[in-house]
Amino acid sequence: MGKKKSASRDDGGVYSQYQGSQGKEEFPLRPEFQAVCSGLEVVTLKTDPLFLQVEKAVGITWPVIFNRYSALAAACCAMPMAVVAVPMGVLACTVGLPIFLPVLIITTVITLLNTAILAALIAISPYGRRMMQPTIESVKSDEVLSRLFYDAGPRPSPIAVIQHSAPTDPTWQLLVCLMLDMIGAFSYLLPLLGEGFDLAWAPFQALMMSAMFDKTMPSAKWLGLAEEMLPFTDIIPSASLAWLRCNSHRVPLLKNASK
Repeated sequence: MGKKKSASRDDGGVYSQYQGSQGKEEFPLRPEFQAVCSGLEVVTLKTDPLFLQVEKAVGITWPVIFNRYSALAAACCAMPMAVVAVPMGVLACTVGLPIFLPVLIITTVITLLNTAILAALIAISPYGRRMMQPTIESVKSDEVLSRLFYDAGPRPSPIAVIQHSAPTDPTWQLLVCLMLDMIGAFSYLLPLLGEGFDLAWAPFQALMMSAMFDKTMPSAKWLGLAEEMLPFTDIIPSASLAWLRCNSHRVPLLKNASK
């Protein structure tokens, strides 16, 4: 009666326990994550039948909608419209940017919200849970992340989690740096308010740059922190420049500059 249920779903349901590295100990989820998982279990019990009906409907209509003939017809209709609409749209946005800027911001926010809702629906579907299963297993076997989600020892600090999660592959580091610079540059869309956001964003960017570049460029984190803290400096891509400095040997044009 007192035993806790372990994972029993074949569709990659949410696991409530962590199997120790030796396979002898079981650690329960921390209370806040256990509450989230319990809520997800209730939601999935209600939504799984609906997802099965959607999968059946999509399976029937997919070959009819997506075939070479329908795709060719759609392309023939879309290409002339795109040839006319894209230049006109670029011209209208360039000339009327001050007017269209609020509309652009609202449209971007709505698009991000819809994308987040769609991603959440996919994640709780049986297919999404099956796709997430390898990620869940990797979290369970990770020493730092397992202590974050499971009661398997002292909870790691946010700094330790950020440093542990920072990518080590140069390609992924470049993508993260581009994202950091892009988010930092958003302050130009909202004057004054954007500068206030930079003050909150600066410590996170400094921690990420420290985790990625401390071994080769210890000053990178201070440059990133200063670039975000100082006003009207967001045009400087400090994270991307730090990546170029640390990976100049990978860029032929910068080999001589790094010497």
